Amino acid sequence: LIQHKAVLAVSLLKTRWVYCCYYFLFLLQICKEFLNRSVFCTRESNPHCGTDGVTYGNKCAFCKAVRSGGKIRLKHMGKC
Repeated sequence: LIQHKAVLAVSLLKTRWVYCCYYFLFLLQICKEFLNRSVFCTRESNPHCGTDGVTYGNKCAFCKAVRSGGKIRLKHMGKC
């Protein structure tokens, strides 16, 4: 039982580590121009569909949602 719990704990840590690395790599690569919190998004229409089922108006709005701490990834370009 103890060994089983240890295996589960290691598995959970690996999963969180992978998500954490994906999140930061995504932010640094895809959203790097929007990392500055003082950036204001324009009203340019270029829909991004997030894995949360929300259509974001453009890349800036999508990246701000990702940065807010939600576990959101890009599902596809265009409306959800």
